[in-house]
Amino acid sequence: MSNDQQSLRVLEINRGEVDNSHVEENSIEKKTCTVGHKDHNRAQTNNIIQQVGPTNSEITERHFKSKNVEDTRMVLETNLKIPSCSVTLETLSQRRMLDMKRWFCISRPQYVESCGISSLVSCWNYLFSTLGSGTMKPITQEEALTILNHKPPFEEINFGKFTGNVTLMRWFQILNDHFGVQGTSCFFYKLNGENKTFDLSSHDALLKLKKCLKEKDMSFIYHAENHYFCPIGFEDMAVNEIDAYKGELDQSDVETWILIGDSKKNHPCIHCIRWEDIITDLKNVHPDYIDVRRLWKGALKHNTEKPEDNDHCIMAFRRN
Repeated sequence: MSNDQQSLRVLEINRGEVDNSHVEENSIEKKTCTVGHKDHNRAQTNNIIQQVGPTNSEITERHFKSKNVEDTRMVLETNLKIPSCSVTLETLSQRRMLDMKRWFCISRPQYVESCGISSLVSCWNYLFSTLGSGTMKPITQEEALTILNHKPPFEEINFGKFTGNVTLMRWFQILNDHFGVQGTSCFFYKLNGENKTFDLSSHDALLKLKKCLKEKDMSFIYHAENHYFCPIGFEDMAVNEIDAYKGELDQSDVETWILIGDSKKNHPCIHCIRWEDIITDLKNVHPDYIDVRRLWKGALKHNTEKPEDNDHCIMAFRRN
């Protein structure tokens, strides 16, 4: 092939590449225009949908919800079986009460068997110290034991051998004399044995206990099965579910639970025990008994053959 023929051949090849690139550019431009046109159409469609508003299904759903709200309102207004809340904070404060200062005064933890003196110190501090409703410096169970002529190590003292109801009342008077304050103690409610109270029914005793728990000049110790601990509040729970937020309730419409502060470290700091169960505990006659801190055990019997009086009771300590 001559030089002239080769030059013509190269020229034709170059011309063909130029033509092909032109075709590809035109194709890309067409595709770009097509995509842009589709996006434009989609945007116009969305604008039209927004201008038109909600679909039929959305309108139906809104109508259904509105109708449900209206129907519910009509039911609540016309159906007398659906209660509305009529209770106030003031009413609830009469129905539910926890004296925080009584709780603050609980001497916790106690020694192994020191529930008696620990409860007494809790009561004394509530009545006379700045932890409770008094003006004196609070005392510890160790200070009280020292005043009562007991010496350390206190954890080795077998309190169970000499601690009893009358003993606690005598110790209360010794502490009062030591610190120069005035106070008295008594059996508030006792249903068996010596020092039995005759002037109160269980109903009247409950009303009086709730009233006194709201006052600042009296504290209590409940002697239960092998333990002393301190009532610090109560709850009057409505018997019927429908009365949970009812304003005024009679005593016959509620079930009362007594809140009791415990000084023993392996028990809850506050027990909540039904007044009905406390009455059962106080009424039991040997050998029958219940453990109100372990009610899941049910009715129990002592194994001892020798008859013993049930000395369980509620004792009251007052600041004069």
